[in-house]
Amino acid sequence: MHSTYLKFLLLVELAVGQPNFGALIELKKGIQKDPFGVLDSWDSKSLASDGCPENWFGILCSEGHVTSITLNDLGIVGDFHFTAITDLKMLQNLSVSNNLFTRLGT
Repeated sequence: MHSTYLKFLLLVELAVGQPNFGALIELKKGIQKDPFGVLDSWDSKSLASDGCPENWFGILCSEGHVTSITLNDLGIVGDFHFTAITDLKMLQNLSVSNNLFTRLGT
C-alpha cells in the first residue's frame, strides 16, 4: 500500500511541474539557430523527481517551478513566445540579452 501511495505522490508532483516543463519546450520550439547547442540539454526526458528540468542549460528550478531563465550571449536566433512563459508563476529572472529574438505573444 505504501508503494502505491508513494507512486501516486510522485505522479502528482510531476503533474504539478508539467506547465513549467511545457512552457520551456514551447520556448525551444521557436528557436531556429542555437550556435553552441545549449538547448540540446532541454530534453523532455530529463526531469528530476520534483518535476524540475534536470541539467537544462540556463534553467533554475525549485520544487517543480522554474525560477530563472538565463540565456545571455549565446547567439540564439528565433521567436521568443512570451505567452509560453505566462504560466511560470515563480519566475523571478528572465535574462536573454545579446541574442536575436523576434518577440511574439506580448
